[in-house]
Amino acid sequence: MELRAEGHTLCAISSWLKVSIGAVHNTTSNFNEYGEYSNPSHRRTGRPLGLDDDDAIYLKALLEANPSMYLDEIQCKLEKVWNVCVSMSTILRFLRGREFTWKAMAREAMERDQQLQTVRTDLANRPTEPMLVSFRARYTKL
Repeated sequence: MELRAEGHTLCAISSWLKVSIGAVHNTTSNFNEYGEYSNPSHRRTGRPLGLDDDDAIYLKALLEANPSMYLDEIQCKLEKVWNVCVSMSTILRFLRGREFTWKAMAREAMERDQQLQTVRTDLANRPTEPMLVSFRARYTKL
């Protein structure tokens, strides 16, 4: 709205913001008419949302209690507790849209990777059976 107040044309604003002229026109007319960027009386089109604000409160509490839950576990909990059946991608988009972070998951994943690296190192350093080594040698020569 500041650009429009400074006297810039709709065409200049649309090229600067890299959006269509219609989008700039609709936004400015909505702001002039309602004082908001979108029409408050306009109904949402498309598929209804699968998760709402109550689900967000539940998911926040659920993830605070158990931050290492997988998406399929969250999906099962939503179905059991709230009787809401949504896909895992819907849950992931919802969590990203609400700016949930994955910091706890990253820390636990790093610890798990360190444990796996230790196991791999132990297996690599373990002496192998002579028959297995000779089999590998014959197999690789062919």
